[in-house]
Amino acid sequence: MTALETIFLEAMDHFPDWVYAVAGIVFIAGSVVLMIQVTRISNKFANVVGREDRIGTLAETSAQLQSKLKTLEHVQTQYDSSLNEFSIFLEELRFIKESEGDEKFHLSVNLMKKLVNAVPGNMSATQGSNHRCALWMYNSTSEGLDFFTGSAQFPNDYKDGGRSLEINNTAGGRCFRKSESLYIDDVKYDDDWTANEQSKSHYNSLICIPILNWGIITVDAMSPFSQESRVIIQVYTDLLTLVIMEMYDGAVRSTFTQQQRWRV
Repeated sequence: MTALETIFLEAMDHFPDWVYAVAGIVFIAGSVVLMIQVTRISNKFANVVGREDRIGTLAETSAQLQSKLKTLEHVQTQYDSSLNEFSIFLEELRFIKESEGDEKFHLSVNLMKKLVNAVPGNMSATQGSNHRCALWMYNSTSEGLDFFTGSAQFPNDYKDGGRSLEINNTAGGRCFRKSESLYIDDVKYDDDWTANEQSKSHYNSLICIPILNWGIITVDAMSPFSQESRVIIQVYTDLLTLVIMEMYDGAVRSTFTQQQRWRV
């Protein structure tokens, strides 16, 4: 023990009792003050952490809202594009209605091809999605649905007239047979779907809509259709129905043979 420690201990022996009492009170008061300060600091830290959590939540919510905003902006662009083209097609239809005979027939067929080609580019709710659209005509001789015209996404063997759908055991045939629209998110789970080993496409979803007793329109997609796409497809189908009626009127008044009329 050092001399300084000895002197300090001897001094403590001569302290009166009240010194120790006061020292104890001071110690207790200091401990209370210290605890209060620690509590305040802890609360401030908790508030900061909570604020950071709230900021993180707000940032996540903001990101979600930004994503939804982009989707809505794309939907608006989608509708605007469709409406602009649709107005042009309506003007062409008006001109067709004023035509007669061969001219009406050929103008109608040409407009039908335009409409079919316009569908894939105007219906997608996801940018970069791949779709294709086709018209199938009922053939009373073979009792099947013959490929009439299709969008650019179809291979040439379709366009050369070498494709048809059976009335039975195909989704398109069921659509025509029962005269009901089909919205199939995954064709693998459809009772009438069978894999085409020769096909290299990766389309999984399908929409089929009947057109009077004439045939059907089909639209293929790689993912389920959005509600906006369904609406656009239905609008185009309604317009196609009007054009087909004009085509029939032109065919009836045409000088071509029946076989020549259906060569498109």
